[in-house]
Amino acid sequence: MADDDEAQLQTSARMSTFGRFHDVARRHLGLMQETLASIPPEPPHPWAEEGPERIAWDVWEHGASGIRERADEHATIAIIFSCAACELYINDAAARLLGDKYSESHIDNLDLVSKWMIVPRLAFGHTIDRSGRAYNLLRLLVRARNDLMHPKSKPFSWEKFDEEAKKAAGKNPPKTRIDFAPEAIEALDRLGEEAEKFDLQGQGAGLYDHEEHVRRMWERAK
Repeated sequence: MADDDEAQLQTSARMSTFGRFHDVARRHLGLMQETLASIPPEPPHPWAEEGPERIAWDVWEHGASGIRERADEHATIAIIFSCAACELYINDAAARLLGDKYSESHIDNLDLVSKWMIVPRLAFGHTIDRSGRAYNLLRLLVRARNDLMHPKSKPFSWEKFDEEAKKAAGKNPPKTRIDFAPEAIEALDRLGEEAEKFDLQGQGAGLYDHEEHVRRMWERAK
């Protein structure tokens, strides 16, 4: 670390918004879960295409689909802000622990997963286990964020629609945003645990739930 960088780290106050992004992500996960809980019980699916039972089921499905759409909005926000919090934190950690100039020259242009692998190693000699839960959740989170933020159109053919549908039916369906949102938040928790191992200033605590942070402090005080 250069002398001027070290002096700057010692004397300058620093600000980061990753804690705010973390709060937004967790809040929208809670809103997603509350929204899903408001779906009324599903009535038996009718065999007939007409009649009172069919009408009742269609009314339920219409209402439930609207609720699921609102839940999907909350899930989308939770995923995007979870990834943003992870990126804001590791960028801040690189600047604090390695120096602003070094970070700008050698870290800033790396992809997010690489930053989480390289910054801990350079700062404290800590390596995140590539087979561990934190690393795998981070990769999934980045992929989910990219699918949301950088979508691409795909060729579509009505002639091949039935064929593709049959192929898809034999596979495990991909996770929806609603399915993945809890794992996006878990990624914050697991990466917060990793941050505690290399960020001795304790800033990584802002990645996981505040109540969990307090609980850990009590455990350490015993």
